Amino acid sequence: MALNMSIKFHNICNDNHQITNTVAKTVAKKICRWLRLTLITLMFSNSLLAKQQSDISLLKHAISLRQTHQNQQAITILEGLKVNHQNHKRINIELVINYLTLKQYEKADTVIQHLYQLPLSNKELSKLTALQKRIPKNSKHDIKRHHFGLTTTLYSGIDSIKSQFPVYEYISDFDWQDVYEVDVSEEDIFLNRSEQTDKQRNHYNAAQFLGFYRFTPTKRFKVNSSKVSFFWSNKISIYRQQIHHKDNYQQIKYDSNFSLLTTSQWLVDIRYRNRSHFYADKKMLTDNGLQLQFSLPLFNNRLKFGIEKRNKIFARSIIANNSKITTPWLEYSFNISPKFTASLGAQYRHKKADDPFNSYNNMNLYSRVNYQASTNINGYILLNVNKLHYLKDDPNEVNWSDEQRNSIALGVSYRINKYFSIGLNSHFIQNKLDNDFGEDQWERFEAFVQYKL
Repeated sequence: MALNMSIKFHNICNDNHQITNTVAKTVAKKICRWLRLTLITLMFSNSLLAKQQSDISLLKHAISLRQTHQNQQAITILEGLKVNHQNHKRINIELVINYLTLKQYEKADTVIQHLYQLPLSNKELSKLTALQKRIPKNSKHDIKRHHFGLTTTLYSGIDSIKSQFPVYEYISDFDWQDVYEVDVSEEDIFLNRSEQTDKQRNHYNAAQFLGFYRFTPTKRFKVNSSKVSFFWSNKISIYRQQIHHKDNYQQIKYDSNFSLLTTSQWLVDIRYRNRSHFYADKKMLTDNGLQLQFSLPLFNNRLKFGIEKRNKIFARSIIANNSKITTPWLEYSFNISPKFTASLGAQYRHKKADDPFNSYNNMNLYSRVNYQASTNINGYILLNVNKLHYLKDDPNEVNWSDEQRNSIALGVSYRINKYFSIGLNSHFIQNKLDNDFGEDQWERFEAFVQYKL
């Protein structure tokens, strides 16, 4: 059936030369591209369905072993499952129960601390707190509080940029690797305009090296009647992209988070971030930011809100783009089903640039759906709507003052074993200027292979 579908899609695309209308031809090409991507995704998912069912059966068997007091055999199965499902809550909780039964307190506490980093319902939180109380106090001084990680990812993809009227001179200022974070902006992808129509299609290869360190003190402290855990997390990464074997783009990122988490799942987080962007081995931009975030449980889900301050400093040749950005934001995350979670959010971004023509206000609405199967397959889809209004809006001074930017990003990944994962990502952005002054489109398709220690 998949072969017949593929032949039909191929025939549709080959018949495009018979379409005389330019608009119809463009629409047909886009439909073919989307159908091909959908077909590849379906074939990729179906080939892994048997593996999903096998892991579900193993989890059920481990639970039955634990219930018959065969704890070591259950641990062997659960540790194997966790290799591919590190954030699966039932697998982790089952491990904690078995470790406690065998008095392996250090291992139990390590898994408990990992679970505290995941979104938990009130029922799950109560269960976890009860399990943690079973760890004897005199054993806690031996528990490790330092956690390290290293990830290497290789990418290969295609970027397409089309400007129907003005041309945008492209510098990859957008933080593609942090597409999941609330501080991500699609506003600074394009920097300079010229007066001719252009279409670009570039193939690239890229590599990213990410290091992670988290410190958790042994003892929790009390605030009023609540116990509070402290976490200090750090990430540093180097991302390098090679375009057409000549041009290159590089990004160095550093994030440091100080977090306080109460037993009732209230979270206070302060994050410092730094981004350095290089193009053709020349430093183009330094982006620093400080964010204050609050998160609390609401109807067994989570409400997050905060504010971020950022300072962008560009190279001398484009110093007029220097700016200060203030962004208050709000997000609500909830569970759709055991396999699906979703987030709805809004941001109001005020950008004050040294060049007043580059200053604007932007209202951003976004939604995200995550798919986390009970196996090693997960995926996401992210929708963004941006409405920008430039502060310089006098028709005698500017050609346009409003922009509408819509985007969709989606991806799927599969964890092969303890160390390796593979996946596909795609991203589509459409930008319309008011007064019919222009429309721009940006598309990205990429595949990746990841190695994680």
